[in-house]
Amino acid sequence: MALFIALICSFTDAGVSDFNALVACGSGTPVPVQLCFVIAACSKSAQFGFTGWLLSAMEGPTPVSALMHAATLVTAGVVLLIKLNGIFSDWVVVLIFIVGSFTAIFSGIGACTERDLKQIVALSTASQMGVAFIFIGLCDAQLAFIHIAAHAVFKSLLFWGVGLLNHAGQHQY
Repeated sequence: MALFIALICSFTDAGVSDFNALVACGSGTPVPVQLCFVIAACSKSAQFGFTGWLLSAMEGPTPVSALMHAATLVTAGVVLLIKLNGIFSDWVVVLIFIVGSFTAIFSGIGACTERDLKQIVALSTASQMGVAFIFIGLCDAQLAFIHIAAHAVFKSLLFWGVGLLNHAGQHQY
């Protein structure tokens, strides 16, 4: 809903209908629109306050979970922020850094205290997306992109290992 509101506002306010034109406008994008884009990215990338859907999604089969975590769903919010990197004002960038820091720390601690393997993987995914948000907050979108690409590789291998454990043990971990 936040993405929809941000897109409608950017279209009506600036007459812009695509991301490239919005970035060309630069930091002249109104702050409420910037915040709507950040909220949309936070909810899609399971950032602090929005991690509940990611943990619930882990109830599915391991291959489905691997696809969600490694390649598509959680990285979409980070890609949105990378794409819109030039529109954010200084304090919105600091907000992105703070949200990413909280997510990385608290999801990492949660993963250390969890006993279910799939929940551990889900919390580690949220933590890694928090690290990508930190890179965006440090104004290094290229490093954030490299991080999510590396994350896709190692998370796929991690899910492969969890699937092998599930198959070998003939029960759900």
